[in-house]
Amino acid sequence: MGTDYIFCKIIKGSASADIVMRDDIITVFRDFNPISSVHILIVPNKHIDSVNAVKEEDCLLLGHLIIAAHQIAEHQGVDADGYRLIINTGFNAGQEIFHLHMHPIGGRKLPFPLVFCSASFTVVDDHNTKHFNQLGDQHIGRFHLVGDLCPTALVYR
Repeated sequence: MGTDYIFCKIIKGSASADIVMRDDIITVFRDFNPISSVHILIVPNKHIDSVNAVKEEDCLLLGHLIIAAHQIAEHQGVDADGYRLIINTGFNAGQEIFHLHMHPIGGRKLPFPLVFCSASFTVVDDHNTKHFNQLGDQHIGRFHLVGDLCPTALVYR
């Protein structure tokens, strides 16, 4: 197990997380930067860097991820209205932690395509520097950030 990754530390119990469930195959916890009211991470206890490193012997583990996602959705009350399962693979896809994991996301109508960005960002112009920790439309001096899940436009006013 690659012990340098935060997910490996959470699995071992040497880093804290809001654990939702745990068994011999997976550890499930709430995302540290959720983009919706339900944003959970399902992480295999076995360290696998990404989908690209999955082997045939991991078939049961992958099935367990899907079954756990459905159980979590039921428990969180989003199974009837719908939820999205996301697995980012590689840097260009947005994988930030190279330990395979799945994001069940729900709790509201999700846009398609779903665009991720950091919940924290900084905007700088000649007169203003402002750091944001929340998402949504914001006004900063002569600029207007437009976005739902993340700022999709920086509009000069």
